[in-house]
Amino acid sequence: MIYRLFRLIALTSLLLSGLGCSRQAMEAVMSAPAAAASLQSLTLTIEVDSQSQQFLIDTGQTVLITSSDPSQDNTLVVVQSFLPFGDQSLVTVDTTPVLFLSPAKVAPFGSVTVNLVSAVSYGQAYLFNGSSITNDGPGIPGLVSIRYMPVGTGAVAVTTGLALTIGNLSVGGATSTAAFSYYDLQPFENRLLRPPSTVLYVLIGQNITTGMTLPASLLQPIPGSAPSSATASSQQDAAPAPIASSIQFGRYLPVDLLVDTQSVTHFDPSVNAFAYGAYPD
Repeated sequence: MIYRLFRLIALTSLLLSGLGCSRQAMEAVMSAPAAAASLQSLTLTIEVDSQSQQFLIDTGQTVLITSSDPSQDNTLVVVQSFLPFGDQSLVTVDTTPVLFLSPAKVAPFGSVTVNLVSAVSYGQAYLFNGSSITNDGPGIPGLVSIRYMPVGTGAVAVTTGLALTIGNLSVGGATSTAAFSYYDLQPFENRLLRPPSTVLYVLIGQNITTGMTLPASLLQPIPGSAPSSATASSQQDAAPAPIASSIQFGRYLPVDLLVDTQSVTHFDPSVNAFAYGAYPD
């Protein structure tokens, strides 16, 4: 019991000093999952009419949904890439977190692979021994703690992060586990994972697949979109893609799944980007 208490104090100190958090920031992080956690799933309706669908087909582009919290190397993760089927795509996001670990190191424009997964709860600590994940007792309220204590020699760094279950009627209605964040985890290291933001970015792009990582500094919001507290400061002066001859994407629309007025979006062909609300009658 005393060991648990000292470890909780140590983890709190790590969070405040190692991550440079103020008391106010700490309180904000601890309360962050509260609103979303009260809802088992969040929904987003994406409207793309037949004319816009044809435009996407002709230009070889898909609808992209990305996370909004920068992860390792200041990157965002594409949680879904799809070609709309029908006029409406209903996207559902389960708020229950899943911890994942992958042996592959991820770089910008790389791909996050969700391999070893385990259901977790905020406020709990977990132990990874190189092959399995076990509960390690109480952790920091509002966060997931993962400690890497390998058994044996020759341990290497892994990738860890939190994933959520996401579904979409445009991809057959099947659900998938999508990484919303990812970080390097070294042997004998402890990492604290924040809840995924309820803000998503919706945009279009070419040759971008689910799980791909995009530099946050290269994404730019459409003019007049609602501000997002999750937007990286390095994005403000960024120019839109093309990034390379084979990859390009447009301006994004930040969508907070907890805001009713943003839960429905439509593609506006006049600006080749999404806008809040349904298509005008």
